[in-house]
Amino acid sequence: MALRKDCMHRRGTRTHGFTLIEVLIVLGLFALIAGLILSSGLRTHSGFTVKDDEDLAIATLQKARSQSMHGICEGSACVGALAHGVHVAPHALIIFQGSSFDASKSTNESMPAQSAATGFAGGDILFAPLSGNVQATGTIIIFDSGSTTAILTVGTGGQIIWNR
Repeated sequence: MALRKDCMHRRGTRTHGFTLIEVLIVLGLFALIAGLILSSGLRTHSGFTVKDDEDLAIATLQKARSQSMHGICEGSACVGALAHGVHVAPHALIIFQGSSFDASKSTNESMPAQSAATGFAGGDILFAPLSGNVQATGTIIIFDSGSTTAILTVGTGGQIIWNR
């Protein structure tokens, strides 16, 4: 009889601890929260990468315009003031001197994008010597693999306009 009493006593008492279902639910909630936090962090990082490349593009345009306005001429065959411009490549901006971009010139100065995930689009922007004006307005679009973009425009007076 004592043995039977022990069996009944064990069945009626609940042991302390968590069931497998409770543990799985908690782990699932942790995974969901971690996924949301990670997703948010990646979008923020993407925005900062485009912002960094926007700052790089602004600095590159300002440098090319400044070199053109000051009549800077690099290289051994330079005579007088030359125009300077910015060539827009898929993952770099290239400062060049002269009336058009020539990839073979050693005086070209490449400014690569901060991340391989970002890219540039647009045409060449050429600043006139000594004045810094441009013949036609130009636009540089900075984008990433997500939905983050930035647009820079160069007006005919050489002013650089960006959206912040």
